[in-house]
Amino acid sequence: MDVRLSGHPLFEHCPTGVVLLTREGLVTEANGEARRTLALTPEQFVGRPVLATVVEADRERVKALFLRVLQGQIREWTARFRRGDGVTRVQWVRAVPLSVPDGAVRGVLMYLRDVTESRSGRPETVQLQTLLENLPGQFTALVDRSRRIRYSSGLTRTHYRDDVSVVGSPYADLLAPDDENRRLFHAMLETVSAGDSWSGTHWHVRMDGTSFPVRTHASPYQDPRTGQLLGALVVGRDVSVERDARVRARSNQQMAGVGALTAAVSARLGEHLDAMEDLVNAPPEPGGASPDTLRDQVLGLRTYVRSLEALGAPVPAPSTRIDPVAVVREVLDDVAPRARSLGVAVRVEAPGDVPPVSAHPEPLARAVRMLVDNALEALADVDGPELVVRFSSEADRVGLHVVDNGRGLPPDDVHRMFEPLFSTRPGGAGLGLPTARTIVQAWGGYLHADCADGRTTVTMGLLREAPGDAETFRPAPLTLARTRSVLIADDEPSVRSSLRTFLERVGFDVREAWSGRSALAQITVSTPPELILTDLRMDDGSGYWFLEELSRDFPELLRHTVIITGNAVDEQVTGLAHATGCPVLQKPLELPRLLEVLDDVSRRG
Repeated sequence: MDVRLSGHPLFEHCPTGVVLLTREGLVTEANGEARRTLALTPEQFVGRPVLATVVEADRERVKALFLRVLQGQIREWTARFRRGDGVTRVQWVRAVPLSVPDGAVRGVLMYLRDVTESRSGRPETVQLQTLLENLPGQFTALVDRSRRIRYSSGLTRTHYRDDVSVVGSPYADLLAPDDENRRLFHAMLETVSAGDSWSGTHWHVRMDGTSFPVRTHASPYQDPRTGQLLGALVVGRDVSVERDARVRARSNQQMAGVGALTAAVSARLGEHLDAMEDLVNAPPEPGGASPDTLRDQVLGLRTYVRSLEALGAPVPAPSTRIDPVAVVREVLDDVAPRARSLGVAVRVEAPGDVPPVSAHPEPLARAVRMLVDNALEALADVDGPELVVRFSSEADRVGLHVVDNGRGLPPDDVHRMFEPLFSTRPGGAGLGLPTARTIVQAWGGYLHADCADGRTTVTMGLLREAPGDAETFRPAPLTLARTRSVLIADDEPSVRSSLRTFLERVGFDVREAWSGRSALAQITVSTPPELILTDLRMDDGSGYWFLEELSRDFPELLRHTVIITGNAVDEQVTGLAHATGCPVLQKPLELPRLLEVLDDVSRRG
């Protein structure tokens, strides 16, 4: 047969599958839609009998119909075809004989269209499949027991690869070639082979060579009739947007404090240098102690510089899961002589089932030591001084609470305890607690303080498992099928900027307000937003005040409001959440969790 269709635009881009057959029923050409419909590569399709793709029970009927086409008739029918991924789909077929001038039929032009969705009782199944195959940033792949792709959908969006062209190729070709990726891939296959589901993060490679993180969920794929394991159904989501935004958010939050820290450092160093200059220029006095005082100033500067170095030092990633109780007891052993000299009664309250945490031993010990040292300083010259370290367990964290009955802070100063250079102790560097918070936040934990009933409690929350890039798997929020407006009320420009960047990239229309009054003004004079994110501690109208105004004048909008705060476990915040019904997110925000919460509140009636 001398008919050639390859390269013709109408053939290549036809929305209907087109297949060219010889009189013997062998495939000579197939356009992209036909290959996609049957999930076959050109190598798997061209040169093979077309009847090989028809399920065995329908072959005799289809063969008889083809014989009529070879007699010069145009025929239409439906039949079940076995795709390259093993899935059976119903296809509508129109077969047209190709005749030459002498009237002889030299071949058959066959048109294909998937009509599985028209079968009785199937519309909801097809609708679900269509939805899953078109979620943004997500792909689906069926991997057989030989680790090759039998079906894929969505790789065009995530990997810049044609879904049909990858059928038959190793799934490992999608992965970045490093040892950790291989280990995770083997772990996924072993888990699925054992009949269980697996979730984790792999690094993949696009056609342009760029790598990106993919949150992956794999489940066993079984023959519905025999229950035999056929392979793994893999669903992956590109989480590079969330990862990049989280990195930028952390960077912005760190950089936001650089300006204030630099100014404060300059002022503090200037004070030390002024004092040293006065001592150097002062006329010597008989029996004066100027050299000793100068030495003390130098020593103070050295201590200050060492504290600054500790604050700016990189925090190593969690190396293992360690016992926090053992770390605390080791630190308390080190400070025992000092505690005895102050007459401080020290005790540890730890239940027998405190789980291990994801951390690095040395920085964790350093952070705990800073909390304990801070408590001991507050216990100097106090009657009946006590220092208690308690442990508590949450769903995914372990809480470490350092409690003392020393000199507390005024309520307005409690939230400043973690500000660099803030100290109530004369000559204090004010860098211990900020350094401890830097260490804990680098591991996805939190650190906050509370003063009540004559006791100061500093709480450290540590994750049981390392956060890494392993966001909880969740498809892109379905509510983002259309743009939604969100108002961010926060007095920190870096927080507003990072949240705006992230939310706009995933489809939100973002507005900003720098205080509660600013947010209320925007709601009053313009179209109210559909969603609100609000901090609590703000000047010119706190979040507490703002939420009270919403509850009175905009109760429906209050149902679509989310609280963001650096102290999510504070009793006042917990009570506020209960009273308003607003969910609370802990700063720094976990961006995938933020999307999930916004999705949930947007669907409230």
